[in-house]
Formats: sequence, C-alpha cells, structure tokens
Amino acid sequence: MSRVDFYILDQGGPKGKLQFACRIVQKIRDLNLKVLVRTEDMANSETMDRMLWTFRQNSFIPHAIIPEGELSWDDYPVQISHDLHCHDRADVLVNLKDKASEQNLKYERVVELVSNDPGDKDSGRARYRYYRDQGIEPLTHNIGRGYNRQSTFIS
Repeated sequence: MSRVDFYILDQGGPKGKLQFACRIVQKIRDLNLKVLVRTEDMANSETMDRMLWTFRQNSFIPHAIIPEGELSWDDYPVQISHDLHCHDRADVLVNLKDKASEQNLKYERVVELVSNDPGDKDSGRARYRYYRDQGIEPLTHNIGRGYNRQSTFIS
C-alpha cells in the first residue's frame, strides 16, 4: 500500500509550489531515491525542468523530461512527465497534477503539494478524498514560510 504525504503550503501561486517541489526533490535525492515528478502538461514540465536548474545556486540535480522512449534512472534519477506513461517506476512520485489517479497507487511513496490558492485547495481536498476512498490514510504536513529544511521529507 502506498504512503501518501500531503504538504500544505502557506504560500500561494504555482511558482511557490514549484519552488517547494524543487526543495523536496532535492531532499528525496539526498536519500538516493529515484523521483518521478508528474505535471499537468508540457509547459509545466518545461517550467519544472528550468526550475530544477536554477532553484538553488550550488546544487545540481540530474534530471530530464521523459521523451517518448525510456530514460535511464542511472543517468536521470529525477524524471519529469506530464503523461501517465512510466516504463520503470521511481521510488517516489511527486504529483503536481490537479487529480490523483490509479497510477499513483503503484508507487510506494506519493508526495502531494497544496498551495493556499482556493482552486488548489479544492483540488487538494479532492485528491485527499480519492486516497482515503482507496483505503489510504494520507499524512498531512503544514509547511510555513520558515519551515525546517531538515524535516521537509519525512522518512
């Protein structure tokens, strides 16, 4: 059964959500885990790709947007996709889509981010209900602006 963690952000807007996604991806990589970041569409995949290059000056996270073919996890331990195709599962799914799907349940760990924007809160509640309907009790973490970087990804 999947473990699902919801991170409730006190900031709004897609940029703040993506910045936090970059931080959590970094933390997951620090644990040497493979990460799939699932986005809404190609534009969001490209934005996430750019942000992973620039969010922190002294860090490098090997990553790529998944093309039609398969990418090597050895070369790209962080992969970004806006499609549901997954050739080889990651250890952790960071779901940035507005909806949860049955595909999410195939991952051992799922990370869901919810900003304080009203529309994002609504989709976050729907995703939370979806997981509960599947028999999973998601864990919720409230993240304020001064969050403790050490506890960003609860192991």
